[in-house]
Amino acid sequence: MRHHQKAIIFLLICLIAAFFVNREDQRNGMDTLNALYEDWLRGTSREKLNPPSITLLRIDDSDQGFWSWPPNPLDYAQMLQRLKAYNPKVVAAEPLLHWQNADTGLLEALRTACLQYNKGQILLSSILQFNQASRAPEEATLSLLWPLPSIDGDIKKIPAFTNIISLPNQRLTSLGFPAGFTTIDLGENTRPGAHLSVPLLARIDNTVVPSFVLLATMLELDVTTDEIEVKLGKMINVGNQITIPIDASGSLKIFTGMRARPAIQNASILAHEPVKNPEGASGGLSREERDALENRVILLGLDNKTSRTIPTKRGEPISQAELFALAIATIQSRSYFGPVSERACWIFWVAILILGVMILRQRRRRAISFSLLLILIYFTSSMVFFQATQRWLPPAVPLTLLACVLLSTLLLTSPGRGSRQPDDTDCAAEESDAK
Repeated sequence: MRHHQKAIIFLLICLIAAFFVNREDQRNGMDTLNALYEDWLRGTSREKLNPPSITLLRIDDSDQGFWSWPPNPLDYAQMLQRLKAYNPKVVAAEPLLHWQNADTGLLEALRTACLQYNKGQILLSSILQFNQASRAPEEATLSLLWPLPSIDGDIKKIPAFTNIISLPNQRLTSLGFPAGFTTIDLGENTRPGAHLSVPLLARIDNTVVPSFVLLATMLELDVTTDEIEVKLGKMINVGNQITIPIDASGSLKIFTGMRARPAIQNASILAHEPVKNPEGASGGLSREERDALENRVILLGLDNKTSRTIPTKRGEPISQAELFALAIATIQSRSYFGPVSERACWIFWVAILILGVMILRQRRRRAISFSLLLILIYFTSSMVFFQATQRWLPPAVPLTLLACVLLSTLLLTSPGRGSRQPDDTDCAAEESDAK
């Protein structure tokens, strides 16, 4: 069989096999393989991973432990009161703690519950707005967002806002708790897909402020704004303790498929008053539930059906609160892993096909040896590339192509002694001599 015929057969086999495998990968049919592959890469990586220490306390309308829905100030006061018994490191409230015409007594109960915590233990939320017609916030109001003193890079690429459209109740902000932004109204756009982007920075004119996620990390590590080093397009250095990779706009990309995930509990576990026992606060909680509350970042977040509006690759939307919990868990575990771009995947696939065509020119024994060497090079280069960039190539299609290369060397190559297969010129010469 002539070499170009073998190449055509080989390419057809590869293209058909790669098409079906890639389709299954896009449908999440290869998630188990991807998880095993990423675990292997993590095992070979020199980067030390830490288990995340964040718990998402889901506030859901299916729970029966609230006085009203949405929860009123008294509900949050009780949650904060009972959480204190478990000594959380930071309590981050993702819902905006602001109510129109709320009862003064209920607001005072919430303020009293907050007074049990230090200033660095409570994080509130705020909503920003981009509207050229709005008035800029006063300096005292802007200080609640903890402006960062210095930024290295082009800050014009950072999402902009012009006003703070919503803040927590004044009784809470007067206590000095920071209010990290969760949304920029008319300015934030989360795109569906495998990657979700969480903004860590926003700006008003030349003033840059940290987001809810970044502030939660700062409070957990007891880091002030003066200890934050930002290099746009590269990283945010949080007090020389954690380095967070960011893009030019100051956003952290999260791959939700295989992550060290946060613990998730329903807020209803705080429905009963904690009771002290020899092992600490209990109140009827299991060991797992107590572990999820003690000495951790607790994110109080709305996570009911109507709040799950952020699409993911799996097709199951998640809430903003879960997205923030995933982002904080990613930072805590330092697991900034993600797949390479689709363009890089195509380049790698084409390289395997070209090498496969070249290998088919060899005799069978040498072709098999080269095929096995190519597989070894693939795993070695993947490991080195992952350690250098913390990016990985989804393995389903490359492994399929490598299997096709090996199979083709067994079926299509000649066992002859020659170092190369006869090409079209050789065959024509032989036919001429025969005549």
